[in-house]
Amino acid sequence: MAFRHAALIAHLAGYAHDLGKASRHFQDKLRQSAAESPGKDSSNRHGDYIRHEWLSAWLLHHLDEIGADFSLEGLNNAWTVMQCNEGKASGPTLPNHLSVGTLESALSAVLFGVCTHHGAFGGDFGALNGDAHIDVYGRRNSDRSKTPDLLAIATKIDPSGEDGKRWQQVMQGMDQLRKRVSSIERPRAYWEGVMLVARAALIFADHKISSQIFPGSREDGVLFANTKKNVMETDIQSKKRKASRKKKEPERYLDQPLSWHLLQVGDLAAQNVRMFTGDGMPTLSPEICEQLMHTRAAPDSRFAWQDNASDAMRVEGGKLVFNVASTGAGKTLANLKMAVAARHSRNVRVAVAFNLRSLTTQTFSAFQEHIGALDTALFQRDFACLIGDRGASRVDFSLEDEDDIDEVAPIDLIGADALEIPEWLNHIAGTGPEDKSMVHLLASPVLVSTMDWIVASGEPGQQDRHAKAMIRVCTSDLILDEVDSYDVKGAVAVMRVVETAASFGRNVIVSSATLNPALAEGIAAAFAAGRKTYEAMFGVESWAMLVVSDLLPPQSIAAPGRKNAAQFYGDTLQAMTKAIAQKPVTKRYQIAEIHEEGLAEERFSNTIIQSAWSLHQQHAMHYPGLHQDCRLSIGLVRVANVKPCMDVSDLLQKDGRFVVSAYHARDVIERRAWKEAHLDRVLSRKPGNDKWLTALLNLEPWLRDAAGDVCLVMVATPVEEVGRDHDFDWAIIEPSSMHSIVQTAGRVNRHRRNALPEGRINVVILDRNLKSIQDDQREVFDRPGLEFRDAAGGAFTHPHHDMQNLLTPEGGDPQDVLDAGMVFDVGSRKTLFASCDEDAVKIAYFTPSWAPISNDRGQSFQTIVGAHFTQSWA
Repeated sequence: MAFRHAALIAHLAGYAHDLGKASRHFQDKLRQSAAESPGKDSSNRHGDYIRHEWLSAWLLHHLDEIGADFSLEGLNNAWTVMQCNEGKASGPTLPNHLSVGTLESALSAVLFGVCTHHGAFGGDFGALNGDAHIDVYGRRNSDRSKTPDLLAIATKIDPSGEDGKRWQQVMQGMDQLRKRVSSIERPRAYWEGVMLVARAALIFADHKISSQIFPGSREDGVLFANTKKNVMETDIQSKKRKASRKKKEPERYLDQPLSWHLLQVGDLAAQNVRMFTGDGMPTLSPEICEQLMHTRAAPDSRFAWQDNASDAMRVEGGKLVFNVASTGAGKTLANLKMAVAARHSRNVRVAVAFNLRSLTTQTFSAFQEHIGALDTALFQRDFACLIGDRGASRVDFSLEDEDDIDEVAPIDLIGADALEIPEWLNHIAGTGPEDKSMVHLLASPVLVSTMDWIVASGEPGQQDRHAKAMIRVCTSDLILDEVDSYDVKGAVAVMRVVETAASFGRNVIVSSATLNPALAEGIAAAFAAGRKTYEAMFGVESWAMLVVSDLLPPQSIAAPGRKNAAQFYGDTLQAMTKAIAQKPVTKRYQIAEIHEEGLAEERFSNTIIQSAWSLHQQHAMHYPGLHQDCRLSIGLVRVANVKPCMDVSDLLQKDGRFVVSAYHARDVIERRAWKEAHLDRVLSRKPGNDKWLTALLNLEPWLRDAAGDVCLVMVATPVEEVGRDHDFDWAIIEPSSMHSIVQTAGRVNRHRRNALPEGRINVVILDRNLKSIQDDQREVFDRPGLEFRDAAGGAFTHPHHDMQNLLTPEGGDPQDVLDAGMVFDVGSRKTLFASCDEDAVKIAYFTPSWAPISNDRGQSFQTIVGAHFTQSWA
């Protein structure tokens, strides 16, 4: 029923969304655009004092308020009434007249969609007030003197002719839809969910229709919706004709009649709602599901926890899963198995999102290796990979209006080529080249993508990207990897995605070996908020929060509130830390003090060089196949940003004692892919397998005869710290967050897992990062990191920037063991750094507008409890 109501809301909103474009000012603006020659300077153009969306909503509101049947005469009269109400409390020129944002009724949901279909919100989620539509404060450089022309219809609509017939269809359709929705009574939470679907369906339809060229004959004197660019002719004859013309052709022309545009958008918006239901969308093949679930590890295997976790998913109802298995425990495949098990191997659709392109392609390759081995043809049909989104950059809209869309941003998608697309989906979305890519993006049973595309599902202001991403999220269970690697704003954006998914009954799996309690609490609160919307729309259904790990049996709690979720997660982590303490120590660290003399960059690099040589001396070994006097070690230097990565690489190379390679995101794509392929072979150092050494000697033949110390060093940015299945002998870490420290250390002694005796160090953490050395009076743990200042620009979330303070354990006893206990072990080994990171997340999530915070680490930062999460998305 909810989706049926969403289709009615989208249909009515589509018919009404651009009524305000009939104004004299808007039509003059379009005609001016169509008359201009190419290259004319448009920098001095003004924005509209009142946006057309607000006028459209006012007209619809007025037509409904007078109670009569909708008609062309009524619409013409509504324009007259609107003009007479200029400056009055009930008129369109003052905010706070329309009760648009209350979402207490079907019509308020329609008005919300109309007002926000171009992303202008204003006010807040509970009281959309027109601030973003009426330029009271002069933010849009608008010309207020044009207001009379904005409130006057350009020409009264004549019911005769083809255009008049279309207008009568529009008004009759609006009247029928208005009568149907006016009798529907539901609570606010219901209309919140319905509005999200209807609005996205409207935006998708508006964007698609606006990009098309009107197929009919354009009558003179009619109202238009948009303009289009004149297409340049390329044949020789047309070039000669153009050369012979004395007057240049206008750059644009009037394209879609407004009546046609409203009809097309309304009809398509209603059809679009079907895409949000998931009904009839392609699903993961039963053969792959069956083979995945029947492939099980030996009971005593290190990977047996994956099967235990999958078995725990078979309970009924919705699921929020936190996968906090250790680094190297095989979370990638386990997440997919859990997603399949959670749906009982039926109607499985999954979207997997990552923060790094390298991790995205690596995971797609891992799925290809495991699933492709089961059935190559089915993998090629069911799995697709989206690496970034060129649509993330702003589409080249005309300065005249957001609907003057000349082209659709391309989509870079691989896979799912043989997927059979349902006919109804092709009919709605289209069959052009870009339509095909978009359809495969939405329809593929398993989509692996970077987060920059998926995150738009929780960002309504991103318009067309939001609509497309929301279709994907509404119809897919989510796997979100390494969510604690985002900055604070990114983490909150991820929470909005979680709420969107939960609002439509989707399962969410959140995966990270170092997921801090504050972030887990925020995600749980977002999921619970989404479930309330889901229950309002579709009825009450049980759901559970689960925590799975390689250290403990799966733990679960039914539908926890925020406090219960936080307590449950914290208790589970405490149990995990006890299990961690029973395992052999494989990583020990020490803090390296930064050199005191020289420029910041010199002090930073010299400390790294000295530490690298010291670590080499501790861990260099002779390996069979090398010269008998050769002592080899392979080390990692993790730095926060690309430029220092290249600078440190150069200085290590110039030192003469090191063989160096730089690994970062700005490398040439082909060269980076070549490096990753070789690194994956050289750094796969599993016990009893010397293939890594063969791969190294094939890559560097000179090593066969090298004598003495050979120190191979990779200097890398955060692209190395998550997802790469590499095993180094040692590492040096420039700190950005507690997550970055633990994750980077996870690349050390990863496969061999040799126990380290007390006093032997294989990780060095720099006392301060480069930003702190350069200027300690600013945020230094940001980009990457979680640090920020309060709203007044005063107190920091991280009052200390040196590791001597930040790595102090809560229990007070200094230790050198480096593992997840530094994040999880409350009251004992948990560090001040981990607590500061958590506080930053809490402030961003629970405190409105990031209110001023205390700099006293002895007290918790103030948080706001119980705020409904959806209020933040606007």
